[in-house]
Amino acid sequence: MANPALNAFNTVSAERALARATDAQHGSPFDEIIARRAWAAADPARAEHELERALALAVEFRLRLQEGICRMSLAEVALHRQGRAAA
Repeated sequence: MANPALNAFNTVSAERALARATDAQHGSPFDEIIARRAWAAADPARAEHELERALALAVEFRLRLQEGICRMSLAEVALHRQGRAAA
């Protein structure tokens, strides 16, 4: 069973990481991808949106490993969504 306090902590942590990663002075595409993947893991309702944005960044900046991880994660989200629809 999911722990609501832990999920809230993870969501806040991911949100802060994304804010740092997109900071104009210190941000980087790699950090933004990692932060968006973390947010997707912490908040299933936003998972698809965050992973699609992370994938777009990975493709744009030719971060091939991150691209593959994002594609795999999106496939897992789609598979999970199909399972819920079938139930």
